[in-house]
Amino acid sequence: MYNNTAGKAGQSMYLIMTKVAEWCRLGIAGEYVKGNYSDGISNQNELQGIPITYTAFTQLSSTQINQQQKYLEDYWNIPKGSIWHVSNRNIALIKGNDQSGCAEYNNPCKTIDYVLSQISQLKEGSITAYTSEKRIGISQYGYDLQSPMQFSRISSHTNILKIMKQLYGTDQVMNGQAEMKILKNNDNNNENGKLGWIQTAEGIELRLYYINIIMDDSQLSIPIIYIQDSNSILELNSITFTGITLSPSIEPKGIIQINYDNSQFIAQSCIFENINIEEQGGNAIRILNSGSYPISATIKGCQFNNISCIGDSNGRGGSAIYMENKHGSKLLIDDQCQFYQCIVDKRNGGAIYIDIDFDSEFEFKINDATIQNCQAITNTSSTFPTGYGGGIFLTGSGNYDPQR
Repeated sequence: MYNNTAGKAGQSMYLIMTKVAEWCRLGIAGEYVKGNYSDGISNQNELQGIPITYTAFTQLSSTQINQQQKYLEDYWNIPKGSIWHVSNRNIALIKGNDQSGCAEYNNPCKTIDYVLSQISQLKEGSITAYTSEKRIGISQYGYDLQSPMQFSRISSHTNILKIMKQLYGTDQVMNGQAEMKILKNNDNNNENGKLGWIQTAEGIELRLYYINIIMDDSQLSIPIIYIQDSNSILELNSITFTGITLSPSIEPKGIIQINYDNSQFIAQSCIFENINIEEQGGNAIRILNSGSYPISATIKGCQFNNISCIGDSNGRGGSAIYMENKHGSKLLIDDQCQFYQCIVDKRNGGAIYIDIDFDSEFEFKINDATIQNCQAITNTSSTFPTGYGGGIFLTGSGNYDPQR
């Protein structure tokens, strides 16, 4: 709607109905109401309304209407930015409480599970109702992850879950990053039967923004983020993983692990730093293709600094990135990515290891990156070749046709 005028109010639309608020709050940020209206940009008087019947409206004076009407944005922008905030640290100046009405940064909820149900309740009228997108804000005081979490379309009642720093995307966004700390407390029972500390299933989209993920002095045996099913999307924007020790006991794991095909992985301006991967080994980013469809991975402006790992029993390394590039999969590395002091012990591929299916189409492209002081350390007692590809080890199976 453009260039419309009204003599009194609602330059483009005026709404009279008793459940104005409920309708505006359906979906995310007034998506069923606003059309081409842009929060924070459009004039608020473009969309206005009043929560009464038309009969009652006709009996009001202009003064009474002015007193009772509201901008529609004020209805859907609750909480601000459609972000439900959480804070569970005892040292926080503003402590979270799981109670009706919690959501704003200055009245946060305490747990993510409670927030997921409350978003459905407010937007759709039931804690088990589906809504298109849910946004969770990590308070400036941080959030402690005390046990692994699993998100799925069915259990989370949404297709898209966004976890972000306080008031991200609004005019009151906090400076820097929010902090999320994994508290394993050296208790292996915390990870028994779990695939990742943040695990997704059923193709839910998980998108994280401006969060610094750290841990206590424990050693993890499972990934921090684990993508379980196909048709998934994982986006990491300005996420930092620092001071992480991963020690899988059965098979190699990744700090970030994607296990299924037909999925997308996007990492922008992320930092993986001071990471140590021991025992059965693994990688900072581990992408496995267990199906017959492609995986698309785009890594831009990311840093991989001081990462040490043990490769797997077949000589496969790649302390920063390991990817099975099969069935038309794509890996793009761009925008000044940095790989510095990425070391694999007794295996191949110091920073990056790519395993390609040469019989199918594939794409592995580095447009803009620096790989420096990375190492593939030789295992002198190994029965298979090791110590090849200090920066990159590229291999695969099948017959490569350069004309294809």
